[in-house]
Amino acid sequence: MADPLPPKPEGNGLPDRGSQETAIIPPQKEILQTQSEDSSNPPKESGSYDPSPLVTPEVVQTSGNGTSASEAVVAPHPSDSSGDSKVEQPINPPSPPVTPKPATWEVKEPDENWWPETLENDQGLGSDYEHERKYSDTFGSDWKFAGATKRGRMHAHQGTHREDALWGSKSDIFTFFCVCDGAGSSKLSRIGSEYTARALSKLVEKELLSHEKEILKCSKESLLGNLRTILNHCLDSVHRGLLDVASKGGMPPKDFRCTVLTTLHYRHPTGGIILCGNVGDGFLAIKRKGQPAERIGTSDSGAFSGEVTCFMPDPEVAQYYQKSLEENTPIPDDDIEAYLLCTDGIEDPFFPIHRTVDDIYSQLLEGYKEPLKDVTYPTGNEPKSVIRSTEPGAELLKWLGFEKRGENDDRTIALFYRSGLGETPVDPTADKQEALGEYPGSAISLEPDGDADPVKSATKLRILQAMIIGGLLVASAFILGVILGLKIGSDAGMSAFSR
Repeated sequence: MADPLPPKPEGNGLPDRGSQETAIIPPQKEILQTQSEDSSNPPKESGSYDPSPLVTPEVVQTSGNGTSASEAVVAPHPSDSSGDSKVEQPINPPSPPVTPKPATWEVKEPDENWWPETLENDQGLGSDYEHERKYSDTFGSDWKFAGATKRGRMHAHQGTHREDALWGSKSDIFTFFCVCDGAGSSKLSRIGSEYTARALSKLVEKELLSHEKEILKCSKESLLGNLRTILNHCLDSVHRGLLDVASKGGMPPKDFRCTVLTTLHYRHPTGGIILCGNVGDGFLAIKRKGQPAERIGTSDSGAFSGEVTCFMPDPEVAQYYQKSLEENTPIPDDDIEAYLLCTDGIEDPFFPIHRTVDDIYSQLLEGYKEPLKDVTYPTGNEPKSVIRSTEPGAELLKWLGFEKRGENDDRTIALFYRSGLGETPVDPTADKQEALGEYPGSAISLEPDGDADPVKSATKLRILQAMIIGGLLVASAFILGVILGLKIGSDAGMSAFSR
């Protein structure tokens, strides 16, 4: 049997205040056992609820006469009905909760090279890497293009590279653009996305130009089949090329995983047409004249949110891409006002995108006026209209600077729109342009044709004018010579006849 409760102090049960010492409360287990054996504290009925604690874990004061810790006064249980008064000392109130400081985002430079030294790089990839890029361009006289890609706050905070990529190619009769997003779980996904976007853009350009005569002569019925065949062939070739990069580096292909979004806008004698393809998440959208913007197709995000079922360079990537080209209905461009490609860094903050894509387009057209889906901008950095800007690439990069709690991924967008939507022409020298070169060091030309450069245009125009004038002078001299020759011949003939 446990020791009985310590004796109660004499008098009124209160300790002497003259000289006080702090007594140590016996272990809780001993107190509980002692209390349960106290006849003055009968056990509670089974199932009854007593909100009061069995003991009060406060420090108890004892008189200064040397009372030992074993004789310390224990606060009685509330059910104790004895007449003796026992005073509990107040419990110290808990410390107030500490309010966490707001997260402070840092901007760090990566410690490692964009291209690992252990991986063979015979193509010069990564030599022109930047954390953010902006582009603007024209397609004929009736279409404009703006694009931007930006490293996310999380990658900037961690000091890692941007994993999104945006590249494209164009001619007088087509534009092709590709947007890729590296898989976060793949350590070299930035290389996979950059390689895929660049290589695919350059290869599509090469194939379309080499088959241009055949394509322009084909019927409207066979046009789609021919264009799809070229796109599928190019993606399959890039797939094999990326596998070769991984093999030479002795790395598994899954380390290079990325998603793929593409659009091909082709001007054909039977009419302009837009073909869209995708592997993985992200989204494509179009804006028809007089109608709200709408999403094209669906995102391959698997059975659960954010779960992508296929990436580049997975074995079945070509089949997924071919299927998307067939399921995404080709779009005649005669009633299209604009279309855009976006990675999931834009899709996720505005989820569900099929309900918000028209609001996104309205911001791109009119500028920022009010928050969308709790998406805001730092005061003083609200973007203006991208479509009406003379520097649409720079304005689009500013638009990518929106803030939303928990959304800190890389962001990439490509926007195509009718020239008539803007009030001022695009200044092709305002935004950064990529120089034309051979793949893959500089896979595409997002730089306008040479005639778009004012200086080059003026020089070429003067040369052309001189050539035309010179040609006219030569032609005039030739004609004059012929006339004189005929006249001289005629005079000679008449002279001979008169004889």
